[in-house]
Amino acid sequence: MKMHPFIIFHKTLSLLFLLSILVGCQKEEEDEISPKSIIYNGWHIAFTSLTTTNNSKRILLAFRQGTDHASYDGKIMQMISEDRGKTWTAPQTIYQPSEGKDARDPQYLYLPNGDLICRFFERRLDNTSSVYLIRSNNNGDSYTQMIPMTYAGDTESYTATQGNMVLINNTIYSVLYNINNETWLIKSTDMGYTWDFVCALNEQVDNDNIKNIQMNETSLCYHKNKMYLVCRRDIFEPLNLLIAESHDFGKTWKNWQELPIKGHAPSLIAHNNYLVMSYRDIEINKNNNYYSFRIILLKDGKIASAPIIIDKSECFDIGYGDIVNLDDQNFIVSYYKEGTSINLYRLNYSLFKK
Repeated sequence: MKMHPFIIFHKTLSLLFLLSILVGCQKEEEDEISPKSIIYNGWHIAFTSLTTTNNSKRILLAFRQGTDHASYDGKIMQMISEDRGKTWTAPQTIYQPSEGKDARDPQYLYLPNGDLICRFFERRLDNTSSVYLIRSNNNGDSYTQMIPMTYAGDTESYTATQGNMVLINNTIYSVLYNINNETWLIKSTDMGYTWDFVCALNEQVDNDNIKNIQMNETSLCYHKNKMYLVCRRDIFEPLNLLIAESHDFGKTWKNWQELPIKGHAPSLIAHNNYLVMSYRDIEINKNNNYYSFRIILLKDGKIASAPIIIDKSECFDIGYGDIVNLDDQNFIVSYYKEGTSINLYRLNYSLFKK
């Protein structure tokens, strides 16, 4: 008898987490970890986000599912684990756009009132796009209240987003960008119901040595009383990721630096004295003939560890991951590979070589 694909998926996912724990124990002295594919259902699946409740008993994973990478039928899917990532529910749709629209790049954030928001952007066939959030008051069991993330005076016809939001003193901060790679920071002081413009990030670069300020995918993190951002650059060389910091809750940004990483879709979290960043590495040269998904430690705006290479591919279609802390020693990382798999690993911070 042929097994239902969700049963196969569930068994595969359970096995993957057992394997990943063993891999993490056995390869603490190595730089590379070879992951396994855990989902394939005939769709293009990509662009992951992770979050967890305060006690880490419930972990949520969101991703986009569509016919192909840029098809106008993308929807936002979700899976839930109730046992710290050992087993997961089958994927469920949490946002289905109307025909001819593409919802993509979901990103979670838990709020102080217990609500969970999931942000994404929605493309349309007329080459317009808008950013929205949906809200759950039951830890992701259901979602309501689709809210546009616009501000007074917003005139953009194409707005997109990718990367971590951050919550500071009951204020949500998020970065958006347009089709011209102009980026701006917005904030909400009422738990995401309304939004205000904070600053245009392209105009904040204070380093004359940085020539390319065509920025888009940007993640935020708050650590040791500083706000950090890491962003992707596009179109023109150099394509190194940029990092900057703010001491006034995003009004101004200083200490802009190029990281020695050519990458896409950075994701940030804080852990002890470090920022932890995942990214798609796009450096191709005589010593490196593949694309890869990596994680690395940052400290004071600089690289603080050797990268851990999570996975490699000859195809550009890899990465766009996220990280969530389980406890002081362990974290889970998610990413996609070639549109055919979403991958999850539970890893230990001892893997980093500082």
